[in-house]
Amino acid sequence: QRLHSGRTVYLAGDGIHGSEAFRIALPVVPLILRPGWFILRRTTRATTLPILSHREGRRVVVTLHEPLPVPVESAAADVVACRAHLPPLVED
Repeated sequence: QRLHSGRTVYLAGDGIHGSEAFRIALPVVPLILRPGWFILRRTTRATTLPILSHREGRRVVVTLHEPLPVPVESAAADVVACRAHLPPLVED
């Protein structure tokens, strides 16, 4: 309802709850992405902005990135597109 009324929705891509949508290989441990944002993006076609944060000392730095690619018909092809888009952002 929030999306349909033009409002913003925040949904974490990772976390400990839910099934696994896919993984992104990282040097130390893989990043496990959960399906919530992926399903919401595919079903509503809402613009999805990866928003990442990290610590610099006591400060938390938040970075908004370019939107994920527009969803394509095939869920498998869509996963491939998202998996190609996200690693450079997360590695940085």
